Amino acid sequence: MFHEYKEALISQLSSISCRVSLTTDIWTNIKSQSYLVVTCHWIDETWKMQKRILSLNVLDSSHSGYTIAIYVLNVAKVFGIQNKIMSITLDNASANNSALRYLKDSLKPILDGELLHVRCACHVINLCVKYAFDDALGTVIEKFKVCGKLLRGRRYGRDWKQLCISSGVRFKKFSQPIETRWNSLYHLLSTLLHFKDFDGPGNRITKQIGVQKGGGVE
Repeated sequence: MFHEYKEALISQLSSISCRVSLTTDIWTNIKSQSYLVVTCHWIDETWKMQKRILSLNVLDSSHSGYTIAIYVLNVAKVFGIQNKIMSITLDNASANNSALRYLKDSLKPILDGELLHVRCACHVINLCVKYAFDDALGTVIEKFKVCGKLLRGRRYGRDWKQLCISSGVRFKKFSQPIETRWNSLYHLLSTLLHFKDFDGPGNRITKQIGVQKGGGVE
């Protein structure tokens, strides 16, 4: 079935007359195994945005610009779109800058590649938000991260839930902030605001389960 869908997609992409755009990213799981995905986007004849995942494979070699470029180029050749690519969106990792230099020479894009490299807007926003928070609330946020980690754990998590129930406050878990997702920090802060009238997570609640103000454990 996979090969049937793949052949159908190759046929579909060969029939379109417009340019396509690619997005690619590398994700590493908790076992340090890396995956590289390539997604294709285009506007069809009815002016509807179309997108298809072209490839999602384990990346066994280094995350160098050359490795990324060769991977993306091979995927483009398999699907016959190497001469139809208008732009490629990546995050701001230095390896991606190198990858685009290789791809610019290989793909011969329009306008001498002026439009080829599109930097991921979400990643740019994440960097801006992270910088702003680190500059203004860095120390406070780090303490909340430590506190949240303890309250998510098995040892204190049960006591935390029981304390909320016995106090008549709706129980909410503390989410884990993720460096590459600015909204994860937003979710953490919104959870803290949920408990702001409950004497504060750094005061009565955490004291009762043995967490000190500085983030340590009594």
